[in-house]
Amino acid sequence: MTHLLSPQSPVEVLLATYEAARWKIPQRVFLARWYPPEDAPDGAHYKAKLRLEQIQRTLDDIRQRHDLDLELIDLGTEQGGTFAIHSRMYEAIQASDIVVCDLTGERPNVYVEAGYALGRHDMDRLVFLFQPTSKHTEVPFDLATFKQVRIGDAAEIPAKLGAEIEAILVGSGADLHA
Repeated sequence: MTHLLSPQSPVEVLLATYEAARWKIPQRVFLARWYPPEDAPDGAHYKAKLRLEQIQRTLDDIRQRHDLDLELIDLGTEQGGTFAIHSRMYEAIQASDIVVCDLTGERPNVYVEAGYALGRHDMDRLVFLFQPTSKHTEVPFDLATFKQVRIGDAAEIPAKLGAEIEAILVGSGADLHA
């Protein structure tokens, strides 16, 4: 009976339904993180670079294993001319489907981004990553009540962050077992 109401064939309806569902599956991952200078103490620059590389690797692995489109949005690695970082950041967070906040290093800008994301996204789409340092062993009190993915070093990111992102994808309707 429904085929009488729709000018589309059943195959076209099925394809349209598939496309609509596909767009509900997260595709954009915003990364809020610290960009320490090269001379930052305790090798912070090198460690931040390793975390970024492992996050990129994690998303690449998920893309390849599950044939999904996942785009990492990291404003600190964008090439080109200058831009107003705050407005671009807010737009990028709002347009993202998943937000990963690397809380390592106790950076106020990352806390602002985390707070903005908490106000704009379901909490089940946010992941707080934290690697304790000699100076910052705990997440600040206002974010400490949220679940965190704690790592001892960057090599743990693919397993730990990958599991969190895959859980978000499955919760969004992605069939990762196909």
